[in-house]
Amino acid sequence: MKSSKVLKLLPLFVLLIISCSPKIFPEERVKMRALETSLKSYKSLPIASVEIEVEEHIASERILYKKGNTFGYFEKNRWICSPDCMLERIILKNLKLQNKSEGSVLKLRVIDLYVDFSEGKPKAVLTVRAELKGNSEDNVKIFHFEKTSEASEREVFKTFNEITTEFLEKLAEWIKEETDRFKAPNT
Repeated sequence: MKSSKVLKLLPLFVLLIISCSPKIFPEERVKMRALETSLKSYKSLPIASVEIEVEEHIASERILYKKGNTFGYFEKNRWICSPDCMLERIILKNLKLQNKSEGSVLKLRVIDLYVDFSEGKPKAVLTVRAELKGNSEDNVKIFHFEKTSEASEREVFKTFNEITTEFLEKLAEWIKEETDRFKAPNT
């Protein structure tokens, strides 16, 4: 009699142990994303150094998105490194900087870098503020780049690359213009 009760309770006991044991799921792969450009190389720019900062909400490998009034992070997509790291790599690869101690200092602040799902098609959003400091305190110039571009969900990261290329092209042109003004004699 006792053994028949044990046999009846055995399946419940096994079910209890299985339900309380740690779950083993197949590991989901995270897609690593990188900002890349198709920028033509510029001749040497009169910049001694580049400093890059990012806003706290995008200062990691996590990719930010916006849906309505809410922000979140993708679970299965990550940047290959933080936005400041990627931007520094891109600048060093594409924009030739002079290693002169008397050159200008370029400070970049990445304000926004996210995917916006708020209305219709996804949009890639990039906002950067650049500050160029010449050799004297009164030689400070400001450049603001803000771009939002629609893309399909499949193409949104490709669109980030296009926006980044456009940013670097405009930044390089602006640096050339402003550093030429720094050099021009006051009239």
